Formats: sequence, structure tokens, C-alpha cells
Amino acid sequence: YIKNSIIRCTKFTTGQAFYDLYREHKACLTKYSKDLSLKLPPDNSKKPFDTEMATTICFVLNSAEYCADTVSQLEEMVKGKIDEAFVDVVDMEDEQDLFYGNITNSLSSLVNGIESLLLPGLQNMTKTNWLTLDHVGDQSRHITVISSTMKEFIPQVQGLLSEIYFRTFCDKLALSFLPLFYSAITQCKQIGDYGSQQLLLDTHALKTIFLQIPPPDSGMETFTKFVTRELEKCEVMLKLVGMGKDTDDNLLLENFTLLWPQGSIQDFQTVLDLRGKPRNKQIEILKEAVAKGIVKREDKKSNTVYGKSTNRQAAAAPGASMNINKFDILNAVKGFSADMSSAFESNVNTLQSSYKRAVQKQ
Repeated sequence: YIKNSIIRCTKFTTGQAFYDLYREHKACLTKYSKDLSLKLPPDNSKKPFDTEMATTICFVLNSAEYCADTVSQLEEMVKGKIDEAFVDVVDMEDEQDLFYGNITNSLSSLVNGIESLLLPGLQNMTKTNWLTLDHVGDQSRHITVISSTMKEFIPQVQGLLSEIYFRTFCDKLALSFLPLFYSAITQCKQIGDYGSQQLLLDTHALKTIFLQIPPPDSGMETFTKFVTRELEKCEVMLKLVGMGKDTDDNLLLENFTLLWPQGSIQDFQTVLDLRGKPRNKQIEILKEAVAKGIVKREDKKSNTVYGKSTNRQAAAAPGASMNINKFDILNAVKGFSADMSSAFESNVNTLQSSYKRAVQKQ
């Protein structure tokens, strides 16, 4: 319709009337972007996330992707036909950004929706008494729930989204959820020998679940590396926690430096806490750790992991907020935000206004 209206108009004039038509197109596209936004679930939605809602969100994302492409083409078409006096004022970047915003919000809605089904399990995990567990069984119930949820939603999302947006969705889900899993472990009051073994089994099962997401030859090596790194960190911590309770503190410290060379003094203190060592008895061994070169992690907010609060309430809150803007989504297709920047040599400081052009440069 838009293309035909331009063809009809330019048969009569390429001056002021054509410019007025261009402005009407801008207004209609702005309204359509707002209509797409209304199709997404509100942040405070009480409706349980389901496959129907996931389908709607994917349709919104696909529509926004198509419109972002169309807007770019429309701008070039208008500039190629309109009188020279109007060329410099033809600009549809704002409309294009609106559709990129729809894409970003759709990705956030998908991740938040799936997380809302997974996070209650983490809440139960933090409430489990891992100290008194007296045997190791199959994977815990919360891991079974995670597995069934992923099997239900991941193939559906993959079938509806383009490859680039499916990859971005997976990146965002891993970046959001896996640090929360690590955080949930650290919030357990105390973990015994059997508890650490059970949690190790659960962590390995979770790693398997996430590593089965990428299809063969999908080009998602960065996703795989991130998942492996995050969950290996959990495994190392649990191995240290599970060392015999009669293990000497200095031997524990030696194993910490060997198994977790990038670990911080906060990480070592977490291990001590989970082993049940009172804070007032940690002072000497923490001094020894500092003397061995284990440094304090320089977080701007020591109670956050990748921008997520690590307090128990926030970690377990269904639908935890994911504020992603235009710059975040560009970072997402380049890699896993700032933390994964080493995997890519692109300079995200020179962000371009067109997200699609950035994607095409991948």
C-alpha cells in the first residue's frame, strides 16, 4: 500500500504534496509501533506465561523486524524521488528506532516470561535444607521443571524467530538466568556433603539442558562458552564446599587457588559461609587469602551479578525486570554485553543508528 501510494503520488508531484504524504506515512508507522507494544504482556501482568503468549510475542517481534526493514527502504525511496528541496528533511530514524524498541521489548518479554516459570524453583532451592540431606538421588525437582519448560518453549521460539533473533534470545536468557542460579546456590544457608553432591548433579544437568539448545552448526559458540563458564564456576564452588568438614583451612585455600584462579576474596568467603564457618572465625584465613594474592572483586554493586540483584527476594521474584535498550540489543548480537566483549573485536562505542545494518555486519 505504501509503495503504491508513493507511485501514484509521484505521477503528479514530487513536491509539497509528496512531502505531506511522507509525513502521513511517518505518523501511521508510529501508531503501528504503539499498537504492537500493546500486544506485549504488561510488566505487572498476573496472567501465567504460556505458549500462546510466547507465540504472540514472537509475532510482534517478526512484525517489528519487517517494519524496521521497510522503514529503511521507504526512506531511501522517498529521498530518491522527492524534490531536492526536501531531501535533507526526510528522516525516518525515529520510526525505525521505535520498531527496534518493539524488538527489544519482545525479547525482554520472552525472557521474563520463561524466567517466571523457572525462578520459583530457585526459590525452593534456597529454602531446601542442604545440610541435613542424607543421600544423593536423581536430579532435583526444580531441575526437572527447568528441563520440561525449556523443552516446551525453546523449539517453539526457534521455529518462529529468525536465526539472529533466536540467537539473541538465547544469549539474553542465559545471561539473565544462569547468574541467578549461581546466586541461588550462594544464598543457601549451609551445604553438607550430600547436599553439595546433589547440587553438583543438578548443576551438571542444568549445563546439559542449556548446551542442548543450540542446533548443529548454529554459530552459537559464544553462547556455549558462556554457559560452560558460568556453570563450571558453580561446580568449582560446590566441590570446594563439599570438601570434608575436617579439611584444614589452609588446604581449602590451596585448593581454592588451584581450582578457581580467577576467584575473588568474596568468592572464598562464600565458600566458607556455605561450609558453615562462622564469620568471626574466618578472619585469619581471609587475611591469608589476601596475602596469597586473592583480591577483592571490584564490583560497583557488590550485591549484584550481571546487573541482577543477588538478594534472595530478587533472585526468586518471577518476571524479574530486564531493562534492555537499543544499545543493549546491539551488544547482544555482538556478544554477551560488556562481559563477553573479549569474544568480539567490534567497537560498540561507535553504535550505529540502524540495528539491522549492525546485524548485517556480523
